[in-house]
Amino acid sequence: MLNSVPSVYSKVVGNASGGSVVQPTSASAIPEKKDSFKKSNNKTLAVTSIGTASGGIAGMVYAKMTEAARKIPRAILDKYNTDFSTYSNARVKIQDRVYKDEFEPLLKSMVDKLLGNEELPPEELKLAKDLDLDPNMVRFFDGAKKRLNILADELNKHPNDTSAISGYSILSPGSDKFDMASFSDFNKWFGIIEENGTKHRDIQEFLDYTSSEYFKDINFKIKYDKNGVANGIIPSIDFKNSLPEGETLSDTTYTFKELVEKVIAKKEFEHNRIDETTLCSLSHNIGISKNNNHPSSQSVLLKRFNELCESAIDKAKAVNEELKNSAIKAYKNKQMLKFAGIGALAAGALAACGALIYKKVNEKEQ
Repeated sequence: MLNSVPSVYSKVVGNASGGSVVQPTSASAIPEKKDSFKKSNNKTLAVTSIGTASGGIAGMVYAKMTEAARKIPRAILDKYNTDFSTYSNARVKIQDRVYKDEFEPLLKSMVDKLLGNEELPPEELKLAKDLDLDPNMVRFFDGAKKRLNILADELNKHPNDTSAISGYSILSPGSDKFDMASFSDFNKWFGIIEENGTKHRDIQEFLDYTSSEYFKDINFKIKYDKNGVANGIIPSIDFKNSLPEGETLSDTTYTFKELVEKVIAKKEFEHNRIDETTLCSLSHNIGISKNNNHPSSQSVLLKRFNELCESAIDKAKAVNEELKNSAIKAYKNKQMLKFAGIGALAAGALAACGALIYKKVNEKEQ
């Protein structure tokens, strides 16, 4: 039977002896040993990786649960422990910056435009009105022109210096909308009206302005004594006040412009006790009335500046708090990574040792 095997087969598989039969069996055993070694190595790597990851997680959990992660170094807290209280260095620096970067440029621009009779943008116009330095006030009242020039001089004498504000306050304690300077301004305009009447455009604009702004929301009545003689002018804020016995108020109410027409232009009360002086006193009396507490332009100036400063300080506090929280968070993250690294290293090393020992024992058993 062996002689019937084709010769080509004998050339491929060799002689049909015992050695040639064992050869294939021995060859298949070698790969099996390599596979076993490879699996053992993979197991070692897997165990080590799992141990390392577990150790890292354990380290982070430990850091999260211990004071090591929560206790913040004093250096970080001190760095952001900024004092913003009154007169503190931080507050003074912010105030100086606000004045230099925001308030002084606003004031200078407003003053320059008013002096040059230029149109003011909305923000500057609002500030000018709050200071009783709006274009019409400056146009019609010499007292307002004087206050404007004082402010301009202070800004020029004290560039980048908040003393310009205090200087304006100190140098003009009596110069305001309802002071004696306005009394003189009204008296000047009444003299012009007495000579020229109320038809001139400038006079009409003056009366319209003072009626709508200077005496805003205020009307007047004529007061008569018991004999029917006009002896005073009562503003609407005092209508409810009691009158001396026998005195009465007119049924008709008048705007300031209408009063000027009746008293000066038409001279309806020429032989009574109502004249230009009575009209001039109205502004001063209304200004000091408890029902119309008009703030001085100096106090408004300081208030506006302080509002800008408080807004800037609030922003600085928020930014400082944000920076502090970021620094604390960065420190905690660093601590957690540090503990995670230590835990991963220790657990990974132990897992690797255990896997190697297991491998050696396993090899010896085989």
